[in-house]
Amino acid sequence: SDAPKLATIELVSSGEIHEGSTLTLTCTAQGNPPVTYSWVQHKDMSWTDKGYQDTLTLEKVTGKDSGNYYCKARNQVGEIYSTLVNINVIYVPKNTNVSVYPLKFKQGDEVVLNCIADSNPGFSSYTWYKDKKWLRREYRATLGFSHIAISDAGGYTCLPENAVGPGSPSAEITLDVLYPPKHTRAEISPKGEIKEGSDVILTCKGDSNPRVNYIWLKDKGRLLESSNLLFITTVRKIRIKLNSSASLVFVSCSILRYERLFISDAPRDTKVVLSTDRIYEGEDVTLRCETQSNSPAHIAWYKNGILYKSSVSALRFKRISRWHSASYSCVVKNLVRRISSEPAHVNVLYAPRNTIVVLSNSLIQEGDDVALTCKTDSNPPAEFTWSKNGIQEMRGSGWTLQLYNVTTQATGNYSCTAVNVVGISTSQPVSLVLSKYGENLWGGMSIACGAITVTVVIIV
Repeated sequence: SDAPKLATIELVSSGEIHEGSTLTLTCTAQGNPPVTYSWVQHKDMSWTDKGYQDTLTLEKVTGKDSGNYYCKARNQVGEIYSTLVNINVIYVPKNTNVSVYPLKFKQGDEVVLNCIADSNPGFSSYTWYKDKKWLRREYRATLGFSHIAISDAGGYTCLPENAVGPGSPSAEITLDVLYPPKHTRAEISPKGEIKEGSDVILTCKGDSNPRVNYIWLKDKGRLLESSNLLFITTVRKIRIKLNSSASLVFVSCSILRYERLFISDAPRDTKVVLSTDRIYEGEDVTLRCETQSNSPAHIAWYKNGILYKSSVSALRFKRISRWHSASYSCVVKNLVRRISSEPAHVNVLYAPRNTIVVLSNSLIQEGDDVALTCKTDSNPPAEFTWSKNGIQEMRGSGWTLQLYNVTTQATGNYSCTAVNVVGISTSQPVSLVLSKYGENLWGGMSIACGAITVTVVIIV
């Protein structure tokens, strides 16, 4: 009887794996008695059983099927693991949405639209439409207005695109630009000479957003109403009946500007909003300081409690790196009050790198205990598997593989594989040999071979 052995690794693929295609993985190993198989998917720091046959078929694959796969072959004598095979399902952008910051704004304010979607691979461009007509093409997720104008009001839609193709467009979002009244004038109907006892309609016209209130004035300042009360109405038209005492009347109207009713308040509901929930190294990331206040405010950014940047409402990181990982908060200050947001933790994820194997001691003799340590740099922390001579995969205790009372059977080439949700990294093999006559003979480098045959067939 023999444990599973004498296997090689092979990857057969017709190219990129597109969403909707059918994917077949075949595991082959030799053993006596015959071996049984099981499949495992590793994704988002979790391991999921996927099947128990030598062939695993995934029909109409989606992004959820992406991840690292391996198979295990076992019989009554022993078991071996295949090396990890990465399945990366690519698809056009979908679930597209557009957000606007700030939520309320007026003419002259800075306004930013942000296009958000689910995409693999990353985005190559963003096409913006205004009122269902092509506006422009951008190569970043934001469409900015440094000083928004009345002409910028309208409905906006974003269509993201990646290397696979154009995605699904977002729902239309409407920009409603507020501005003070302008072009105010009073009109009289009917025009010309008016007979005593006739009805006259006065209409106040002007352009503004939002809706305004009107004040009617008579004879260069006196209120139209014969009262000491301030007469304010939201009705643009007033109907009056003239008598002989009103042979010559000068009428005008004034539209209240909403700035005249401006009341300063303290900033409130201040928070930092990230453009994405999960941040991968190399992506474009934006942090926005959102606050509620109707008076101008100064914004300052702090990184780990130390002043980082001021006078900007957003921090934009082009191709963010792991060195940007930190706690960020924004401080908003106006004439009334100074308030700080809760810290937002930016945790940049990246695949394992610089993976190496280190032996606990350089002089190894028969009967010694030896520890092999797998060192790597990753975020989130990696999980580890161990290979000997490129064939046998063993699970160690975390990053350490402990060998007790070693004999000549323990000699060989050892390598470790570090994997996290972002990617995978395998160390160069390190040779473990027993010393003779007190000499240090370990440390030679060799290339390991594969252990299990994994065949991938894609049917589109």
